[in-house]
Amino acid sequence: MKVGVIYTAKTDALEKRINQSLCEKLGTKTEIVNYQDLTVLTETAGAGHITRGAGARYAALCLKAAQEGADVVLSTCCVMGDAVQPLKPAMSFLGTPLVSIDEAFCRQAIKECDKVILLATAGVAAFSVGHTFEGEERLLNKFVNRKTIIAKNTSGLSGDVFAEKLLENIKNDLDDIDGIILSQPSMAFAGDYIRKKTGKKVYTAIDDIAGDLKK
Repeated sequence: MKVGVIYTAKTDALEKRINQSLCEKLGTKTEIVNYQDLTVLTETAGAGHITRGAGARYAALCLKAAQEGADVVLSTCCVMGDAVQPLKPAMSFLGTPLVSIDEAFCRQAIKECDKVILLATAGVAAFSVGHTFEGEERLLNKFVNRKTIIAKNTSGLSGDVFAEKLLENIKNDLDDIDGIILSQPSMAFAGDYIRKKTGKKVYTAIDDIAGDLKK
């Protein structure tokens, strides 16, 4: 199988985790081809919404992956979820299904929880993942009490310091929820730390990366 992986921002740790997960689930012979355009994210973040140009460039990456023979395309940028949804019918018509990385963890949170925090470090990410969450609720016919929180003062932080700052932003709400969604891949590596500290279910972009691709 050939998988096209679409990035905006990308770290070595995220790329390594995604590649490992794809090969574990789909087989070691899986061919992975990366496509990236960081300006899609920076332009969207600057505007506070997906601009025409950013959406078009992201669509072009997905179509390029299909043109170059990808059997399936994985979108890793949760900010671009609202651009991915209208692209799906066209990609399916071309024979190259398009999957957004936030679909699986939203679905799992809905199945397992009744009250969740949707935590993000950027408003545009919370907005887009919120729409993915709502779409999955309708597909599952289960509706969850969801509180969205934009974490403050996280810029430049990493590792346990970053995770602790995320916790600081939600500490007053922990008694009222049974699950925490870390909306962006850049937050995902804080998942284990937050699970250990809170005992809550935590859902991230790296939990089951290849799950939807196997279907």
